[in-house]
Amino acid sequence: MSTSSGQRKRKLPELRYEVVEDYPRRIREARERLGFTRELLARLVGEKESVIRRIEEGTLEPTVELARKLEKVLKIKLLVPASEVVEDLELEYESERPELEELTLGDIVEIRERKKKRGET
Repeated sequence: MSTSSGQRKRKLPELRYEVVEDYPRRIREARERLGFTRELLARLVGEKESVIRRIEEGTLEPTVELARKLEKVLKIKLLVPASEVVEDLELEYESERPELEELTLGDIVEIRERKKKRGET
């Protein structure tokens, strides 16, 4: 694809996104702030009321597609680039174990479990 200046336009790499950890609270608070019932929110995003209930309870994480719909309807931020999440975890991990150089998937799971136990999001 060419631009008017004759330069070729580069296609940017598609970012991978992850749903924020405190999504249940953000969604419930935004829905209540807007005065929406779960039923109304479900209709607005094309889902069942039970899906919205489970998301607000934290027993179901929304897909990236559903999170985008919820962001638009509720005017909140639910998605972050996956690299930001990993970078944050890497920084936390490095402060805990400076002698190790790389963060593994197992390390990420371990850090998240500890954060959940401490009540952090």
